[in-house]
Order: sequence, then structure tokens, then C-alpha cells
Amino acid sequence: MSGYCANIGLIQAIAAPETPIYIDMMAHASLWEGVNAARATARPFLHNNPGHLERQLREYGPGIVVVDAVYSTNGALCPLADIVEVSERYGCVLVVDETHSFGAQGPRGAGLTVALGLADRVHFRTVGLSKAVASRGGVVVGSARNMEFFRYEAYPMIFSTSVLGHEVAGFEAALDIIETEEWRRTRLHRNHAVLRAGLDDLGYNVDNCDTQILSLEAGLEADVKRLRDALEENDVFGSVFCAPATPKKRALVRFTVNASLTDEQIQHVLSACARIRTEVGMAGWASTRRRKGYRSMEVAAE
Repeated sequence: MSGYCANIGLIQAIAAPETPIYIDMMAHASLWEGVNAARATARPFLHNNPGHLERQLREYGPGIVVVDAVYSTNGALCPLADIVEVSERYGCVLVVDETHSFGAQGPRGAGLTVALGLADRVHFRTVGLSKAVASRGGVVVGSARNMEFFRYEAYPMIFSTSVLGHEVAGFEAALDIIETEEWRRTRLHRNHAVLRAGLDDLGYNVDNCDTQILSLEAGLEADVKRLRDALEENDVFGSVFCAPATPKKRALVRFTVNASLTDEQIQHVLSACARIRTEVGMAGWASTRRRKGYRSMEVAAE
């Protein structure tokens, strides 16, 4: 069962068609597909906006709240403590996708929920094993009673084959590294901070890139293709994200930082991004205009 199927199966298993599902507008596509699988009604709330979530809850009543711990396209951290508080106040079940925080956040890489001391207040956590664990498969974490229910109600659980013995051995080896080699997280966060600061100095909008994910949002698909080609000509490679992985007109190239990057490699990326700014039209991107301090920078330039 993949991380994608873990999210679909969980929502499908715990939601009824009449259940309102309050889902962050930037939540992963698999969570949205879970709403469809449950034939439930999605009640989207503004990205990382607990206030808007509360207004939705006040209007439509208790249901299931669904968020990512770390959002996969922009690298933003969820304000999870505030989300938990609002969810509890209105009697909601809370689902947190930890795919991009597991291994990178929290004590021994346990994820954002544990880092914030909220493990006993989050009903379900999911993890895709293709990120920090560098494997395949998905995990759903919940109470023993709920997991027994999940086994017999979630279609992906019923109709998927079990993981194999050698895969379990690989999981255990990866978990040993995640748990014991803290230097990797220290280096990861340091590499992220250096690259983010450098991109910010160059004028790229990385305001919301709180974690190891850094996105350059070119906007239109033609613009992101131009950005991709310019980067590759300078031996820099990122992942292209466009609709339906992103909203329309918000296509981007995603950099995913890792602990193995050297200072020289990070400087190579920054030098390339500096060289191509005019070529790719960075100053005209909508994301650049949304950047914090953009207006004051214009005035200063004048």
C-alpha cells in the first residue's frame, strides 16, 4: 500500500457521505481523492488558516479536519497546535499527513506531531515511505481499536498485497538511521537555511519554504518550462510541478534539500539561479510580486 493509498483508504474508511471534511486547500491530492472515495463533501479552508477553518466549522458543524504537517509543493509547516485547538473545540477528528515531516522533523525524526507534543491529540497520522525512508509503501498510525477497524474497512488495505520480508528489513535499516544519526537532520536544516537565505537574497519568493522543500513558482506552464530548461543548462535539476499538482497558473520547480549536499553544490545552485533571473523573467512572476518586502524593494531600487 503506497502513501497515496494510505490517505485514500483512511478517509474512505472513517468518513460517511454526510460527513463534512475540512481540508486545507494545499493538502496533498491523495487526501482530496480520499474525500471523493468516501463520497463525502469537502469543505476547503484557506491554506494554514485556523481562523478560516473555525468559520467553516461554525457554519457546518463537527467533521474530519485534514492537513499536511509539511506541504509538499511549498514546504510550509502546518500551524498544527492551532489546528488541533480549533478541531478539539468543535469535536472533530484530525488527520495529519506526516509524509514530508517524518524523518526530517521532531525528536529522532518522529515528525511534527511528536515535535509539538501533540501525538495524543491527533487521531490519525499517515506517512508515505518514499521520502525519508526511501522505499515504497504507506503507514497509517492510530489507536489499536481504530487500526483494527481500518484493516477491514479501507479498500486499499483489503485489496493490496502485503510488503515482503526484504522490504521490512529495508524499512528497519532506514529507521535505524533516522533514529540514531541526528547529524543528518542537523545538516539538512543547515543546508535548507543556507539555500533559502541565498535564494531570498536573489529575489526569489521563498517566504513559505519553512522546511527542506524550496519552490520557485514561475506561474504559467510555459514559464516553468523555461525555468526548468535554464536550470538544467546550468546543471541544476529540480522537479516540475503543475496542475493538477498545483493550482492553475502556479506551476513551479521544487528543490528538495538533503543532508548530503556540500557547500560547493549549494553555491553552484545559487550561482545558477543568479545567472538565469533575467532569462526566466523572475521579476515578472506573480510569486515575486507577492514576496514580502517587494514594494519596499521597488522603491529602494528607484
